[in-house]
Order: sequence, then structure tokens, then C-alpha cells
Amino acid sequence: MEKIGGLCEKIEKSFEATTVKPTDTLITKIILGVFGVFPALDTNVTNALKEIEGKRRRERVFSFYQEHKDVLKEKNIPVKLFSGEDSNMKYPIARLIDMCYSLMVKKVINN
Repeated sequence: MEKIGGLCEKIEKSFEATTVKPTDTLITKIILGVFGVFPALDTNVTNALKEIEGKRRRERVFSFYQEHKDVLKEKNIPVKLFSGEDSNMKYPIARLIDMCYSLMVKKVINN
């Protein structure tokens, strides 16, 4: 978790020479897109995390991973090609967590 925190700080510092003040959403989308090691803290993930009480957002993500890591590691979901066929690449665990949170929010909205 410390490594993710340090990475967030480095990304935020990289924006200092610009007029852009990066949000947690932007920083974590960069981490997900470039490294695939942490889900993006976008609206869906943030709303899903609100359901988990008592911890900061990053800690909640790590708790979710710890609770479900065996299942997440078993799921080797292939990335789809534009043709609709499966590629040889598999989604990283952070992307699977991102998708889980999105599904949780959709389930809450639909119920």
C-alpha cells in the first residue's frame, strides 16, 4: 500500500509544472492504465467504497483484494480484441477489482 501511495505522490508532483491540479480519479486512472496495479477511484468505485465503513479508500481496496485474492487470481479473463475474439492478454487484478466495484454500484442502483 505504501508503494501505491508513493506512486500517487510522484504522479501528483509531475503536474506541478502545469496548471492542472490532478484529482484522485485522474491519478488512479493513470496508475490503472499504465501499470494495472490499482483500480481507478472513479465515481463507480468511490460509490461502491462508500458501502464499506471505517477505512480510507485505498485501505478499502487493499482489504477487498485480501478478502477475494484467491478468486481474483483464478479469474483469467482475456482482453477482447476489436473483432470480439479473445486475445492472449489477461486483465490485471486491479482491472478486475475496478470491474467488481462497477458491478456493485449497478446492482445497488438496480435494486
